[in-house]
Amino acid sequence: MFDISNVLTTYGYIAMFAVSLIENGIFFILPGDSMLITAGILASADKFNLYIVMFVFSLGSLIGNIIGYEIGKRLEVWREKLILNNKSKSKWLLKIFKDEYIKEAHYAFNKYGERIVLIQRYIPMMRTFGPMVAGAVGMKYTRYITYSILGSLLWSVSLVLPAYWLGNKIPGLERHIELIIYVILGLTVIPVAHQLIKRYIRNKKMYN
Repeated sequence: MFDISNVLTTYGYIAMFAVSLIENGIFFILPGDSMLITAGILASADKFNLYIVMFVFSLGSLIGNIIGYEIGKRLEVWREKLILNNKSKSKWLLKIFKDEYIKEAHYAFNKYGERIVLIQRYIPMMRTFGPMVAGAVGMKYTRYITYSILGSLLWSVSLVLPAYWLGNKIPGLERHIELIIYVILGLTVIPVAHQLIKRYIRNKKMYN
């Protein structure tokens, strides 16, 4: 298993910043929420400064969101050019950015708007690809940045602070971090599984 506690104690704030940046708009990696909670518990044991931890995670998340938005915007432009020029060499991109996915994303962003940007980082995979979708569907940049800032702060504070509080209330909690991480990973699978089941049922109804 990915030893989050060891990574944090070895690389400290650099690891926090790098993971939050990468996972919030570039590439999906496992630690995510688990790293924030682990960092909060370690901060309660005086391994890190609580306020610096929350700031670093928030900053990394925000910068990752901005990069992801720009990636999505450029991929969508490239996708449109591929469709117009009918280039077969890059059909893999058209499979990822299918018309139906773009339409669904447009509908979701038009219906829920800023709420998606606020909550997307709590959902594995969407934390990574949500910013790209926002860029691809052309969500207004100023609105996106505003809610990305709020979402980044909310994500950091809502996970690190409770973990810090629990660490202070339960002496020696840092010795059971691995078990806590397993529980967190189990819980984060639930919304992903729910969405996959919903999509499977919807597709089955369409083709039956």
